[in-house]
Amino acid sequence: MNASQATIGHLGAHLAEQGRELRRLEGGGGRLLTLFSLLLVAQGLLTAFNATLLFRPAGPLGWIALALCLLAFFTLACGWGHALLSFRPPEQAPAPPLEAELDALLHGDDPASLERLQTEYRQLGRKLDQAIALKRRFFNHACDELAISAWLLALFGLLLVFGL
Repeated sequence: MNASQATIGHLGAHLAEQGRELRRLEGGGGRLLTLFSLLLVAQGLLTAFNATLLFRPAGPLGWIALALCLLAFFTLACGWGHALLSFRPPEQAPAPPLEAELDALLHGDDPASLERLQTEYRQLGRKLDQAIALKRRFFNHACDELAISAWLLALFGLLLVFGL
């Protein structure tokens, strides 16, 4: 095995690790999407049961409860959208070279074909890095919005139980 073949092996291992990270982020995005969907339904039911008190505020606490309810809906909807964006596949999913082509290139003696394969692997790695960074950004936004929503829902629930 020469240096080019070793480099290609290293690049292949790096691509496999990137693929695992991409699948992990997509799985986490799917779980977040489910959680946000359930929280939106729960928030809708809580609001529907308290609609008469909530949408006819009698005092300052009523207005605060209404504002918290609307902010909670907004952050849950934003989090749902970001979770959905972290779950979607990239516009053009990068694909590694076919196994037969890879074997022919690795076991051949043509240095130009090995260079071409290295270039393809590096381009594929860059595309995967970009897709992972985008998914990670949306996933992190969704997690932040989940934390904000949890605080807003807790305050809203406390006001419904003790304040109105």
